[in-house]
Amino acid sequence: MILHGLTITVVGMTIVFAFLVLLVLTMNLLFQFLKRFFPKSLEPVVRKVPQRPSAAEARPQDELARIAAVVAATRAHILTHYRG
Repeated sequence: MILHGLTITVVGMTIVFAFLVLLVLTMNLLFQFLKRFFPKSLEPVVRKVPQRPSAAEARPQDELARIAAVVAATRAHILTHYRG
């Protein structure tokens, strides 16, 4: 009984390992194909990320409005979901 279970385990692990090796080889072949025939598509795309103002540059009114919105949302959530 135990030998049968071990056999099934070894066969299953071998199949999974073979599939993973085949997957890695296929991905490497695809990469080589793309690198050879479509080299431009593999160049990294550089996008500019807009800079957020630092805390020192942020206006106090904006910060107070944000805090007020968070407090109001928290209060509404508590009143809606935690009424006894």
